[in-house]
Amino acid sequence: MQEDIAAAMRSIASDYTEFNPDYATRQEGKDVTMRLYEAGYKDAGRLIAAEMLNPKVQVYGNVAILSYNFAGVAQDKDGKNTPTRAKSTRVYVRQGADWMLVHGNFAADPVPD
Repeated sequence: MQEDIAAAMRSIASDYTEFNPDYATRQEGKDVTMRLYEAGYKDAGRLIAAEMLNPKVQVYGNVAILSYNFAGVAQDKDGKNTPTRAKSTRVYVRQGADWMLVHGNFAADPVPD
C-alpha cells in the first residue's frame, strides 16, 4: 500500500486541500495529507476491491472536476470483509503539461434504510 500512496501523491499539488469524513476540519497541504494517509494504513487491513461508479468529468479550461461514487471492500487483519462507500469529488488544475489534484471532498455515503 505504501507504494500505491506514493504513486498517487505524485499528482497532488503542494497546496492540496481535502474534506473527508474522518476529520472535522479541512486538511491543508500535500504533506499533511500524505502523513495522515500513511499512518492510516500502518498495520491495518487492506482494500481488496475498489470501483469508481458513475464517474463524471467536467472540464472548464484549465480546471477539471471529477465526481463519482466509490464502492469497495476492506479486509481487516482477521480476514473480515466490510463494504466501503463514499461520494467523491476531485478538482484538478492544469499546471504546465500536468493535471494536478488541488482539492478532494470525500463524503460518507450511508446505506439507505
